[in-house]
Amino acid sequence: MDAREWDRHIVEKKIDCLGQDRRDSVFLYDLSAGGCMVEFPEAAAKTGERIEL
Repeated sequence: MDAREWDRHIVEKKIDCLGQDRRDSVFLYDLSAGGCMVEFPEAAAKTGERIEL
């Protein structure tokens, strides 16, 4: 397995997420300079939809 390019920080926090026409709470974890992991509730964002955290 290759080493990760950036260090990851363990974050476990519910945050607001703005979609095209709605605001949802999402679960944020594994934050790094290259991105993060976000867990959405069912039927939240659609594939390819632009979101703001």
